[in-house]
Amino acid sequence: LSQVAGHAITAVALERLAPGEPASLFVRASAVSLVPQCSGEGVPAVVRDVAFSGRGYEHAVNVGGDTILTKVYSSTRFERGSNVRACFDPSACFVMSSMRENP
Repeated sequence: LSQVAGHAITAVALERLAPGEPASLFVRASAVSLVPQCSGEGVPAVVRDVAFSGRGYEHAVNVGGDTILTKVYSSTRFERGSNVRACFDPSACFVMSSMRENP
């Protein structure tokens, strides 16, 4: 489990992590879907930008603090400033140690 804006997100661990070890969460754009705020599922989010992308809409959403998710696709257009909820597909969310050194 990882956290986004204080909400638990189930993710695939790409390596063994020690309890309490700092970790980074990586989320594929296709792993995020938007639902109306009233649904009660997912993480509270605010739409910051929206653009038509051929067959639907790509959104940029703020999910707390300075965390912004971009390229969040939806066939439904959510207007700028809308309060929505971001749902995460655990199979496309990954966690790795933040302590890992770059090769």
